[in-house]
Amino acid sequence: VMSATESTIPSSNSTQYTVHKGDHLWKIALAHYGNGFAWTKIYNANRKLIGKNPGVIRAGWELTLP
Repeated sequence: VMSATESTIPSSNSTQYTVHKGDHLWKIALAHYGNGFAWTKIYNANRKLIGKNPGVIRAGWELTLP
């Protein structure tokens, strides 16, 4: 069993992002990649933490931005 921390260990070319209240994957992707459609990259890199519903992320989570 992996913890949330173990499932989001960043590779050398990724960035960690702490989710803030009101954030959603589109907003994070737009801010970090300049393209909201890149939300799928964030979701796929953090699928174990986020779970089946990419529309629900929680403040305080540490996401890996590939």
